[in-house]
Amino acid sequence: MRRRLLAVCAAASALTIGCARSEPPAADAPPPSEAATSARSCFRLDLAPLKVVRVDEPQRRLFVVAPDAAGAPIAARVHDLESCFGFTDWSGRWSLSVFTDAALARYKDDPQVAGAVKDGRWSRAYVAEYSAATRKTTRNPAP
Repeated sequence: MRRRLLAVCAAASALTIGCARSEPPAADAPPPSEAATSARSCFRLDLAPLKVVRVDEPQRRLFVVAPDAAGAPIAARVHDLESCFGFTDWSGRWSLSVFTDAALARYKDDPQVAGAVKDGRWSRAYVAEYSAATRKTTRNPAP
């Protein structure tokens, strides 16, 4: 009985001081829970001067409004989002659509912007797009 108690105490001490052996995780093992951050937490980042106005979670797309089409603020915020989404299931699989008008920050085929698509306002307001899959920003992506 005494030997068993000593063995249990030794094992507990080894775990406490970090000396216990453990097998490395399998290559296909899910990431540890601290790396499994919810993508929704990234939607709350301070992206000033950009403002998130719409999120399409199934398509992993953020629609944001920028006060102008300047590239530097967009690039900086993309970097912030890449850092955040890197710890989520959106990692490498999200997109960002940048508009200058919040009312037009929608997909082209959305009936709410049909008039703006027809008269060209939608394409003029759509100033940039970022794809995490390709890691490229496209300026004035609308045809």
